[in-house]
Amino acid sequence: MKDIFDTFFSALQMSMMFKIGYVPEDDELYELTPEQYEAFLSRAGRSKYYTDGKIFMVLPKDPKKYQEIAADDVFALTEMEVDFLKEAIEIVEDHCQESGKEFKNLDEKLRYCATVMPKSWSEGTKYEFFACTTLTETK
Repeated sequence: MKDIFDTFFSALQMSMMFKIGYVPEDDELYELTPEQYEAFLSRAGRSKYYTDGKIFMVLPKDPKKYQEIAADDVFALTEMEVDFLKEAIEIVEDHCQESGKEFKNLDEKLRYCATVMPKSWSEGTKYEFFACTTLTETK
């Protein structure tokens, strides 16, 4: 049985997954150089959030994916965010497997998950619409 902390972390993980819609592979993550850390921290602020772990620049193999997630800027994730995404994909896979449905790709899985998870988790993302609908079949 999940406790309140599990639910809280699931919400954080899934919100991030819905926002990004992608889990970078290890060979798409490049730790920032000291100069890049300095530039990033001066721009993003020196909060504890950014200074407690590694920060990775994400360079997806698929250029279309980079354009989609980076929006003309450098796309970076903290070590904690990378871990959250890896844990979120496990949540997605579990929900999809339990559904007994077949899905062609991660996008279809996230569309389905948006229909069975709290709407607030996908709010403000491209999956928000699906939180208001029920998918009867994937196309």
